[in-house]
Amino acid sequence: MCSKGTYIRALARDIGEALNSGAHLTGLVRTRVGEVKLEHCLSVESFPEWLDQQEIEEVINE
Repeated sequence: MCSKGTYIRALARDIGEALNSGAHLTGLVRTRVGEVKLEHCLSVESFPEWLDQQEIEEVINE
C-alpha cells in the first residue's frame, strides 16, 4: 500500500534515472481508495442501466 504522497509516475522516472536508462509507465490503475475496492465499483458501461433502476425523488425548493 502507498500513502497519499506517493507519486508512482515520479517513482518510475526516478528508477529510470538511477539506472541511466529512462523509464515511464504504460498504464496505471488505482485498485483501491481506502476501503473502496475496484471490484466493488460500477463500470462506466453499466452506470446508465444502474441509474435507470434508481427511484429519484424530486425535491422542490421554495
